[in-house]
Amino acid sequence: MTKIGKDKYNPSVVFNPNNKPSDFGVVKNLNTIWGPIRHYRMFEVRYLSATDNNDPRLKIVDERNNESKTLSKDYNFAYSRDQIFNYLYSLGINVEGFAVTDEKDFIFTRDFTTPLK
Repeated sequence: MTKIGKDKYNPSVVFNPNNKPSDFGVVKNLNTIWGPIRHYRMFEVRYLSATDNNDPRLKIVDERNNESKTLSKDYNFAYSRDQIFNYLYSLGINVEGFAVTDEKDFIFTRDFTTPLK
């Protein structure tokens, strides 16, 4: 049985988790249905394989600020994204979340001001 109750962000809205966006018709403010929708800065992480001249590397791309940083692969980390997390933390950037695809990883933060160095 589905629990139907008041939305914790807006008590005037009845919230049913089984509802789809189309069930609400045209909605001007999605925050009243799902709560606050947060904006994140996203870093794209690319794995660059070894070449004749270079060992494997990781490239962090910040499309928002048109910056990138390439790091040598550190095999002390089990996952490449852990090395990137460590690097971002060393810059003072707190990681809020990440997503993984077959080709690349994405890292999310709420820090919009600290540049990649």
